[in-house]
Parts: sequence; structure tokens; C-alpha cells
Amino acid sequence: MLNAGNSLAMLALMTGLGLVFYPVLSGLRRIPASLWLITHGASLQAAFLILVYALVTDDFSVSYVVSHSETSLPLIYKISAAWGGHGSSLLFWVMLQAGWMGLFYRFCRPFSVAQKNIALSFMAMISSGLVGLLLVSSPFAPVASALSPDCSGLNPMLQDAGLIFHPPALCLGYGGLTVVFGMVMSSLLSSDGGKLFACRPWLLVAWSWLTLGIVLGSRWAYTELGWGGWWFWDPVENASLMPWLTATAMLHQLWRVRARNHCSGSLVLLAIATQALILVGTFLVRSGVLTSVHAFAMQPATGVAILGFIVVVAGFSLVLYALRAPANATGKLSGQSLVLLSVVMLLLVACGSILLGTLYPIGFEAFGSGRISVGAPYFNAFFIPLALLLAAILTGFSVHIRQVSLIAIVGEATLFVLAGLVLSWLVAGIGWMTWLVLTMMLWTVWSQLCYVRHQPNKAGAVMAHIGLVLAMAGACLSDAGLVQKEIGLRPGQQETLGGYQFVFMGTTPVRGPNYLADYAFFSVTDDAGRRTDMHPEKRWYARPDVVMTEAAVDSTWRRDLYITLGEPLAQGAWSVRLQVKPFISLLWLGGGLMVLAGFWAVGSRMWRYRQGTESLRASGQSGLAV
Repeated sequence: MLNAGNSLAMLALMTGLGLVFYPVLSGLRRIPASLWLITHGASLQAAFLILVYALVTDDFSVSYVVSHSETSLPLIYKISAAWGGHGSSLLFWVMLQAGWMGLFYRFCRPFSVAQKNIALSFMAMISSGLVGLLLVSSPFAPVASALSPDCSGLNPMLQDAGLIFHPPALCLGYGGLTVVFGMVMSSLLSSDGGKLFACRPWLLVAWSWLTLGIVLGSRWAYTELGWGGWWFWDPVENASLMPWLTATAMLHQLWRVRARNHCSGSLVLLAIATQALILVGTFLVRSGVLTSVHAFAMQPATGVAILGFIVVVAGFSLVLYALRAPANATGKLSGQSLVLLSVVMLLLVACGSILLGTLYPIGFEAFGSGRISVGAPYFNAFFIPLALLLAAILTGFSVHIRQVSLIAIVGEATLFVLAGLVLSWLVAGIGWMTWLVLTMMLWTVWSQLCYVRHQPNKAGAVMAHIGLVLAMAGACLSDAGLVQKEIGLRPGQQETLGGYQFVFMGTTPVRGPNYLADYAFFSVTDDAGRRTDMHPEKRWYARPDVVMTEAAVDSTWRRDLYITLGEPLAQGAWSVRLQVKPFISLLWLGGGLMVLAGFWAVGSRMWRYRQGTESLRASGQSGLAV
């Protein structure tokens, strides 16, 4: 099975390279491109199933199984361990990307066969590079010794529902963005640059999956790490946020492409930047240049290979752009185009600030200048003003579309200034900057709701904008109104925090499927006498030998109660961290709305297309006109 897995990966590399050179080598065209593609995808799927089978059956002759599994590991985590390691995650990613490539070749009707082949060539270039990295750190390597292996087990931080859903969503987003990259580059090399707008549904679906992956990752960090935070500006967290920002910029730029083809040059640059940032994120996660709870073990050889791969992909794409870039037409910008351009520029500034803050410490250390860390103060200093500007642009655009009088604008502004003051009263300790952000957020939501009344076909965009605003409001409110306390409690003791009375009832030992735990009992009562039982845990895993904290979270729309156990103290006491987080539910609601908005936009487009086709058929016209 080990030989079969490596052989299938090698076959995937060969067929991927065949697709790369398919448009330029006539000898390769004796075999249809669809057959190359099917073989490429099928070999990756078969290799992945072999790895899953080895994990499920506890085949400890495979070094990857020894490092990432054990006999007592629950079945769901044995399966999800197939994308929880270095080489296996590459295999899973490139397998999903091959599925995206197959969907593109089958269902992308606006592109001709020749254009599809060129697009597949660029997609296969990315796939082949990832498969090459996979072969460098193959998950099908045998164990080093014939003796009975001492299994390491799956990292306890990965034994969470987040592992089941977060990496697949991210990989689906990355794979879809690679498809968009291939489509854009194909349009660049073809004479018909107007086909660029055909990328929109593919970009929307990929953006939605990537958004879902980021939201799930934030929720995973919030519940699993025990720190109570949902975002830490960790370099690996930034690695997924940067391509999300450029992909969002692409979505807005596509609206300008639909109206004027002269904007296609900037769209090509955005596609190249998005693909390059995905590979930069791969470098950060897998090279070992940084220390992170998200990063894989140090792989210096892999890091050098990824850097070379980034140079090849970005360099080759930029050379093609320099040779074939369309000339940008000049002319007066419309109001809508100006707004879209402003949003794109803000997103790129945000992405640039994150890239600088992420790479600067690496460069600082590489030149022998010591170590430096760039944390939340730097990023917040950039993002709070950018959030205000974005809210102002969205609000101003909505007001412009509605053509509201000056008196109505002043009335709306006064209303939402008062609403911001009410929020500042509900959340104690709020600062003036947070109050200003929340006031703009409330006004933006209202303006977007009014805007959709005038433009019903923009429901998806409005939903995404409101989701973004709600997420930012949840982040501001939860940080500004957070109350917390670290204290030692004995059984029977109580503590009051944020209007809630926390009573520690004690702990009891419990046995899980592959761990031992101290299971705590807390009774929480609010001012109205409503009671909630909460149960944080302190778990000990034998494989690997590590102690983990499982936080207890009780959520309502208005607040989250968050309890984590620290270290045991004398006389049965425990150190405990208590937190009350107001309105953090808006963060998850906003993220969910953004994900729903992307799929909604694609679904509504497909529904309108089907309705138009049925109308033409009913009238006796040819469906080709659609």
C-alpha cells in the first residue's frame, strides 16, 4: 500500500505536468485533455483513500499513522487526521483542487475548448508544484524501525470539531481561487478578454468557502485554545486573511470589468497576487520560519522549495502580464466605479499592512538583527481607521443611490449617534473610537437595508456588507466590554463578575476515549435568577503526553460566559479564569451572513438563468441565445 500511494502520487505529478504543457506540445494532444484530467484527479483520490484506510485500520507500518494516530483515537479523528499533518494536508488540498478543475472543464460554458486547455495548464502548474512538495514529505513513508512503534497520537488541539470542518473549507477556497487564477490567465492570453466576467460565479463560491474556513478557524481558536480570543494576529491566521482580502477586491473589481473591459489588467494583477499569497501562506505554515500553534514541524528543505515555487509562479505570470497586458482606457469614472475603486484600494492597503507586519519579523531575524514581534497594537492601528473608512464609503454610496435630502441625512446621522450612545451605556468602559466605529456600523446597516429596496438584485452584496459590519461590531463590542477575572476558587466558593454569580461546585475525574480529565462543575446565576450549569475540563492525554484545557462556553445573543480551568491549588482549589463577553454573537452571525451571501448570489444567478431558459423555450426561441 505504501508503494501504491507513492506511485499514485507520482502518476498525479506526471499527468499534472502533461496538463501544464498540453497547449504547447502537439504530442500530448493525442490524448484528450479530459483523460489527462481524469487520471490526475483519480490518482490523487486513490492515494488519499489509501491514507484514510491506513489510519482507520491502525496500520502502524506507515510513519504518518504512527505520528498522527493511535488505537484509542475516535474514528472521526482518525479520518480527519488524513488532513491534519504536513504531507497529508497537501494531498487533501491538491485532491480537492483536482475536483475543482474537473468541475471547471465540465461546466464552464463561456470558455472555448482551447481557452479551457490554457486555463487548465495554469491550474495544473499549481497542482504539480503541490504534488512535488507532497513527494518531498510523503505521508506514505514506512516506519524507520521494524520494532513495535511507539505511537505519538494526534495533537490534542486537533481533536476538535474544528479539524473536521475548518481545513476542508480552507482547501476548497484555495482550490477555487486557483481555478479563478487559471481562468484569468487564460483570458489574458486569448483575444476575447471580455470572458473575464465568467469568473464571477467561480470566484463567489471560492470566496464563500474561504470565508467559511476563516470563520470556523476563529471559532475553533475561541473554544479550543482556552484563551477566550477569536483572533490573535498570528502569522498563520494572517496567511488565510491576506488572500481573502485580495479575493474580495477581485469581486468588486469584477463589477467594473463587466461594464468596461479596460479594467481587466488590474483584475489579472489581483488574480496573480491572490495566488501568490496563497503560496506565501503555504510557506509560512510549512517552512519552519516561525513558531505557531498552527504551523507544522520545521521543514527547511520544503521551505526553500516553496520559495522557489512562488518565484516561478509569480514571475512567469507577471512576465505574461507584461507581454499581454491590455491598455487601460482613460475616461471619467462614474460614481459607482469610484466607490468600487475606493473599496478595492482600502482592501489592498489592509492586505499590504498585514503582509508587512507578518513578514517584517522574519526579515528582521534573517538579517541577524535579533528577534522582534509585531502584535495586535500594530494591526489594530491600521484596521480601526480602515473599518471607519469602509463604513463611510458604504454608507455614502447607499445614500447617493437613494438620493436622500440633506435634512434626511442629518436626521439619520443624529439617530445613529444616539444609538451609539445607547450601546456605550449597555457596554461599560467603551472608548470613543469604538463608539465612533459602532455608530458608523449602525448607520451602514440601515443604509444598506434602504439600498436593497432600490436595488433588489443586489441582495447578495447587501447581505455580505451587513455581515461584514455585524462582524466588526461584534469584535468591537466584545473587546470593549470584556470583563474578566483570574482567581483561585475552592469547592463551594462563589465569585461575582459582570452581573453574574459563579459558584464552583468542585471537580470529578472522568475517562474519555483517549484521555483522563478533571471535570469541573460551575453554577452561574444572573441578576434575574436564571441558572446555567457549565463544565470546563482539564484533560491529560497519554499520547502525546500533554495537558489541555477545554473551555466551557455558554452563549446567548447578548453575551458569552467563558470559563477555563488553570492549575490545581491546595485544598482542592483551582485557579480559574472567568470572562463575560458582550455581543460576541454578532461576530459569528456576521461571518455566517457573509458565507450565505456568496452562495445566495450564485444560487440566485443560476435561478434567473434557468427562468430565462424556460421562458425562451416556452416562446419557441433557441436556448443558444441565452
